[in-house]
Amino acid sequence: VQTDKAAMVRIYNDDNARSADSSRPQGTDPVEGEGVVAEFITSAANTFVITPGVMGWIDTAANSIPVSVKNLSGSTGTVAVTLTGLKLEDI
Repeated sequence: VQTDKAAMVRIYNDDNARSADSSRPQGTDPVEGEGVVAEFITSAANTFVITPGVMGWIDTAANSIPVSVKNLSGSTGTVAVTLTGLKLEDI
């Protein structure tokens, strides 16, 4: 996961999990089993290399990954996020 500025990036297993988690404050753990695959918070542009890797699944028929991004840089604007993953199988 790479960001071009300070941000909070949350990855979900489906769109419903993203919607249900939308009001959870930063610093509060998600409810176990509610669809949060991973969460990253940075205070500047950063690249997160996750070792060992995080195993999760995306429960969607679309070719998209449900993600929420919050700009934490203190200025308005878009946060560029790059996700790099390994697709293990099609269902």
